Amino acid sequence: MNHVHRVIFDNGHAVVVKRAPPHVAAAPDIALSAGRAELEAQALRAVGGGPIPALVDIHQHTLILEDIGDGPHLGEWLVADGDPAMLDRLARWLRQLHDSDGPGFVNHDIQQTRLAVQYRPVGDWLAERGLADAHDIGQQAISVGRRLARGGPDFVMGDLWPPSVQVRADRPHGFVVLDWEMATAGHRAQDIGHLCAHLALDQVAIGHDRGWVDRFLHAYGPLPAPTLRLSAGHQGCEMLARTIGAFPRQDLASQAGPIVDHAVGLLRSADRPLALPA
Repeated sequence: MNHVHRVIFDNGHAVVVKRAPPHVAAAPDIALSAGRAELEAQALRAVGGGPIPALVDIHQHTLILEDIGDGPHLGEWLVADGDPAMLDRLARWLRQLHDSDGPGFVNHDIQQTRLAVQYRPVGDWLAERGLADAHDIGQQAISVGRRLARGGPDFVMGDLWPPSVQVRADRPHGFVVLDWEMATAGHRAQDIGHLCAHLALDQVAIGHDRGWVDRFLHAYGPLPAPTLRLSAGHQGCEMLARTIGAFPRQDLASQAGPIVDHAVGLLRSADRPLALPA
């Protein structure tokens, strides 16, 4: 999303410099407000500590952040047989975040971009594959995106996928959560569905269901049915975006058919986030 550099000074001290261009850095055709850097700074201040990088300074859409060093991200950790108890700790922390006071803003630019890139095209993606009810599924996806774009009462991290969670045994929580430019006062269903989608996709990539989705949801705790339905809808949209949509994962190309079928099932029923069978 951004241009990110590690800057090492003569004394060995290092910081991370993160500049937000007026578009997605890896996809310049997708416009995105550079003001997301200022919102990320506000979100980090609102979290007020915990498993996040310290904000050193901000200047002209450029953040200077604590360099937390190198380490595997959550997906790499789990795939390499790291202790899945990391999911328990992440789920409990996330519940506390969601239940805390919000960041103080609705991130309208990010949510409208997500509506345009992640939800609104679903019907077209499915129509290209010849799905008979592509239009109806597409309308369901748009409905999910519009509900999430309106904002809500929860402190939502906004980009909770495995690469945003760096495993660090030397930190109190055992992990650090990076990249808060998509934070918003919204609906926790977006964070939950996003992470569930990627945990499920990582299991497809390795060809084995290790129960990561169910473990995370159990550790997070009970959720009302409407939240689970909204979460399932977002999960389906994210899976489609990562297979036949805007951000396809090449390692999943051979499994696109079963993934699409499962994602469509989630959008049809919007029942609850489910682990995708390997």
